[in-house]
Amino acid sequence: MKMQKKILFVLMIFLMIASNVSAKSFYTNKNGAIFTLDEYDFISKMYYDGYQDLMSIDDLKMLRNNDVIGDNIVSVFSAINEPQIANSLNTGGRILSMNKSCGASCLVTISATWTGTPTIKSYDVLGFRTSGVSISSSNSAVVTGTNYNYSYSSNKSANNGRGYSIKFPNTTNVSVYASIYTSKGGTVYGSYQHAKSNISLNNSKLYTFNSNGSGGTFLFYGAAFGKYDNVDGLSLSV
Repeated sequence: MKMQKKILFVLMIFLMIASNVSAKSFYTNKNGAIFTLDEYDFISKMYYDGYQDLMSIDDLKMLRNNDVIGDNIVSVFSAINEPQIANSLNTGGRILSMNKSCGASCLVTISATWTGTPTIKSYDVLGFRTSGVSISSSNSAVVTGTNYNYSYSSNKSANNGRGYSIKFPNTTNVSVYASIYTSKGGTVYGSYQHAKSNISLNNSKLYTFNSNGSGGTFLFYGAAFGKYDNVDGLSLSV
């Protein structure tokens, strides 16, 4: 009887350890980042299912250190799909969305998902403008599509904004994602502007982060003035 009790006790300890290990390591990516189930699900909601594979160990540590992982995600979105775009898909519609999750600081993401394929495939601009909060760090922008995945570092940076010039890929089902960490107590504005005609990389960066700009974010000037479609942006209080 004593031997049976010992075996049962050892078995219970083993099951507890196994359960604890399972809770702590749901998924490991190629970079060695180990995600719990809660972390994996959170990233799928803030970005998309598969973004986990792009993250480094440091990226995951930043999520944890900023205490943003949880069920308090707030989202806003808008569909940009004018009648002539919906009928012909000459320039393609898109859905713009922003998510936030706040803990010690706030993680804010923006994404643009295309519902059609644009004729002009030049340098589009995606990014954020802030008011009343500071940006502590920013992540690379990611462009996905059919058999396509590419990352861009922020190529325009200011105290009140981050911007990315994105070369629209020659593929379908295109989505673009970017994210920043901010302090709390202000507003984050997000915008995605599509080029109406071809523009160079250098000229696509001719803007300032300004409330009077396209989408409340990008005030284009010089060779970039009039080159973008000037659609509305989104905003979130953080």
